[in-house]
Amino acid sequence: NAEGVTSIPNVLSGVYVRDCFDIQVGGVDGRNIVSGNAEMGILIRSSNNVRVQNNYVGLSLNGDFAVPNGLSGVGVSVGSNDVVIGGELGTTGNVISGNTQLGIRISDEGTSRNTVIGNFIGTDPTGTYAIANELSGVYMREGANENMIGTGIYAERNIISGNLQAGAVVNATSNNRIQGNFIGTDITGTYSIPNAFSGVSVEGGASNNIIGGNIAGAGNLISGNAELGVYLADAGTTGNVIQGNYIGTDITGTYSVSNGYSGIGAFEGASDTIVGGLSISERNIISGNGQFGIAANGVGTSGMLIQNNLIGLDVT
Repeated sequence: NAEGVTSIPNVLSGVYVRDCFDIQVGGVDGRNIVSGNAEMGILIRSSNNVRVQNNYVGLSLNGDFAVPNGLSGVGVSVGSNDVVIGGELGTTGNVISGNTQLGIRISDEGTSRNTVIGNFIGTDPTGTYAIANELSGVYMREGANENMIGTGIYAERNIISGNLQAGAVVNATSNNRIQGNFIGTDITGTYSIPNAFSGVSVEGGASNNIIGGNIAGAGNLISGNAELGVYLADAGTTGNVIQGNYIGTDITGTYSVSNGYSGIGAFEGASDTIVGGLSISERNIISGNGQFGIAANGVGTSGMLIQNNLIGLDVT
């Protein structure tokens, strides 16, 4: 409604972009409130060079409580490329919270080179308390390859916390990067806003994805989640790399912000996972977690390389 607190639903999605090029939804000079619609908040299909910036998707006018879209907050699908969701955290980034399904869904073969940066996904606009998406925060699936969640630039980190399933899911996709995000904590990286499942879930035959990286800023803070920090599972889930992350600590690497289960778990056929690497820049800090630092379990779970990490210690 005109006060921005009660839904008057559009029967389908709030904003629908199909077969288009060079579309801007929101921006530094004008925020949309895209909430309360019966289906998606913003749905982008078969389109290129679309920018979604500085919107509240699933929230009230002031961003202090949920006015859910009936499905997910933002969807990018059917071969959309070079879509940018967000910008700089707190200015041109979006707040995508309170939706009935996912915060952001990126799906389908040929959906690639899309970037998610500087958003609050599952929290309020200050990043201090949860306004949960009822499923996961970000979900990449069904062959959506070569997408980026975060860039490793600090101002472009996503806060992916408070969601009722996982923080970020990589399912049956490859060559995606998740870099420089806070997943399961508040904006300061000092206390938990738990995702109810794992921080990052890599599953369903997802391959050759990178969580973190070996350059400054690429590592994620993956802490405070209710289950695992990073969960890998299923046959065909292979060649995934976990480097440079703090998993189970605060942003300084000196105090515990525990994931409820283990820091990293590889199960049920996940293979050839690399945790760490040869150089100091590839080192993970995997400490303070509720069960194991790293767990590998189950028939078919094979080929895992665990090298040069600090497991059970602070950053020093």
